[in-house]
Amino acid sequence: VKYDYFGQPKMVDPSLTWENIATTNVGIDLGFLNNDLNVNFDWYQRVTNGMLAPGKELPSVLGASAAYENAGQLRTRGWELNVDWRHIFHDAGDLAVHANFNLADYKAVITQWDSDNLINTNYSGKEYGEIWGFEYDRYFTADDFNADGSYNGVADQTLLAKDPKFSFGPGDIKFVDQDGDGEINWGEGTVEDHGDLVKIGNTTPRWQYSFRLGADWKGFDIDLFFQGVGKRDMWSTSAFVMPMMRAADVTIYANQTDYITKAEIEAGNIRQDADYPRIFPGNEGYTASSSIMDAGRNNYVPQDKYLINMAYLRLKNLTVGYTLPQKWTRKATIEKVRIYASFNNLADLV
Repeated sequence: VKYDYFGQPKMVDPSLTWENIATTNVGIDLGFLNNDLNVNFDWYQRVTNGMLAPGKELPSVLGASAAYENAGQLRTRGWELNVDWRHIFHDAGDLAVHANFNLADYKAVITQWDSDNLINTNYSGKEYGEIWGFEYDRYFTADDFNADGSYNGVADQTLLAKDPKFSFGPGDIKFVDQDGDGEINWGEGTVEDHGDLVKIGNTTPRWQYSFRLGADWKGFDIDLFFQGVGKRDMWSTSAFVMPMMRAADVTIYANQTDYITKAEIEAGNIRQDADYPRIFPGNEGYTASSSIMDAGRNNYVPQDKYLINMAYLRLKNLTVGYTLPQKWTRKATIEKVRIYASFNNLADLV
């Protein structure tokens, strides 16, 4: 095979080596009430040294990008609490009960990274999973505009006004001017200059917890297991989240029917409690990408109003059973027979 082209091989740092991890863990175990009640607590820190990170920028005359180096560092700190209680009530016919509660949390931070400090990439001080976006203020009303449709306020909403396919008006979303410069924009998209963008959430599961309750009495037993996450956020431009987000059609779903209508706009009645702004074909968003400027359009740029709350509490398992008396089973040379039914993911409680 004859090739009529070739590529320049990437540069490799000759000192490149494996990442190394240093872990510190401190724990305490306590027992109370004749060890019917037990409490365990652990705190840990995990530091990843020598993470692969882009090397220092080199002159473009080199003709190749800088080699990756062992120049990054990630620190994760977390803790876990476990409480377990078991007791037999002999006065109640040897009723045995048990309960367990577990709670854990962690946070990961990039402590060392040589970069341009762009907020949509890694940078020193970045909390792993952070989401940047605008803060929702309210919907525009007719009072915000002149008779010719021009905005009568301060030079505002530059972000939307620069979109040639969109002219904002009553019923559209107004964002908070965080830096007070009279414009809504993302600045240079860096830690030092992020315009009106703020940290609106984080994709990392926080406050993960579970608890179990159960009892045994005269051969009957029951056990319930619950599991949940206290805080987790997600930004999505899915058509199931926002109306008309697919360019190929104008589909909306049942959960998207509470929006500001054309009749309400003409009547000057802009409901501030509406779930969605005015909707119309062409108001769809771009697909999600690493660039916040490509993550949405018009009314649906990343913002706290449509941030998805991923916190939940779920009944993960319910098990009920009955163990036949041994005086019956041993006659058949069987030590133990238990009949049970188990049900998974029965209900989402939060």
